[in-house]
Amino acid sequence: MEQLQTYADLMALPLETASTQKQFQDVLRKYEEVDLILVDTAGRSPLNKMAMAELKAFMDACSNIEIFLVMGATTKQTDLWEITSRFGELDVKQLIFTKLDETMKYGVILNVVNRLRKSLAYITTGQDVPDDIEVPDPERLARSILQVSNSG
Repeated sequence: MEQLQTYADLMALPLETASTQKQFQDVLRKYEEVDLILVDTAGRSPLNKMAMAELKAFMDACSNIEIFLVMGATTKQTDLWEITSRFGELDVKQLIFTKLDETMKYGVILNVVNRLRKSLAYITTGQDVPDDIEVPDPERLARSILQVSNSG
């Protein structure tokens, strides 16, 4: 929560917490007039079936919500397949890949985008919030994928 509060403070945004579905719906109602509400699921493990069922219940109870699946570019391919399979029960609209600054291999991003047929909304390229989050440049990303695979 401290890290989320720090991010909220940096971006001058309010931060609310919800532990139950009712609390979550109350928070959504409180901010129903705003254009965008960001929801962080606090790093739920896709291997925890109970946590995933609870998350699905939270999301199913809300209409008009867009779900972005956030994954690390340093995550092993087999783990990414498991993550996308488990989160596949949710209506994921777009993808976000973090930690591009921590790897030289970007092919997993292409593999996931291709497999899920979902667009890549954002990438992160460092620890500086909000400066290091960006809309990916398809040409630059493609060059990075090809450059790495050609050199190694």
